[in-house]
Amino acid sequence: IANLSVILYGDVRRKDGELGYLLDRRYWSKGIMTNAVGRLCALAYQMLDIVRISALIYEPNIASRRVVEKNGFVLEGVLHQAIFKNGTFYNGCLYAHIRDHA
Repeated sequence: IANLSVILYGDVRRKDGELGYLLDRRYWSKGIMTNAVGRLCALAYQMLDIVRISALIYEPNIASRRVVEKNGFVLEGVLHQAIFKNGTFYNGCLYAHIRDHA
């Protein structure tokens, strides 16, 4: 039904994890992924030695962008023609969430 992950980088990006998620279309628009992403990020910060979590989302996927925005991710930039899906190039929206050290 769903898949969520935080993939760890290495070397100079070893304090950054990349968020990925997928939810079966039958369960869209129910708040499931928004809740799951929030819980996964909290768990990732607790268990992993990272200070940020990033997510690259293709620009037309407004619903997915809203999921990360609702969880405090901020748009850091647009990577032009960075994603090739179903024979078409799309811009990628790079979002990030920085760990709260307070």
